[in-house]
Amino acid sequence: MVVIPSTCCLSFISKKIPESRVVSYCLANRSVFPKAGVMSVTLQGSMGLRGPKQLWVQRYVRDLDARRSILPQVQGNISTP
Repeated sequence: MVVIPSTCCLSFISKKIPESRVVSYCLANRSVFPKAGVMSVTLQGSMGLRGPKQLWVQRYVRDLDARRSILPQVQGNISTP
């Protein structure tokens, strides 16, 4: 069960963060959060609700998905001695 502080996610965070700091995301729906959006997670573990219509958010999601699809292929090609 995910516990969300009552002060979380009442509005979108519009400040753009460097893509290199974003390590993961999940789609936040209205059944869990007050607003539907993209919950980003940074290297430091910070989370923030981003507006799904922002172009930079869409690009980050697309790039993270691309990295996820490449990772299993790369891991399968690694041989250990």
